[in-house]
Amino acid sequence: MKNTPPAVRSSKLPRPPSGVPTPHDALATAFTPAADDVACRAYLKHENHGLADGRDLADWLGAEAELIAEHHLAKL
Repeated sequence: MKNTPPAVRSSKLPRPPSGVPTPHDALATAFTPAADDVACRAYLKHENHGLADGRDLADWLGAEAELIAEHHLAKL
């Protein structure tokens, strides 16, 4: 702790009241969408791409990312 700035070492840093979630807490909360939800969204993406082959992983990951983003937006 020799090189730690005094402000970081201080125990007098402001703290939110207990039980009050902070923005960091909301982002740190892990959320994994259900596989069925991801599969449905991925299939819709597959249809929107004209049922083209070779995009299954991209559609799955895109669907998963969209569901996670929607979950985090709903929490704000």
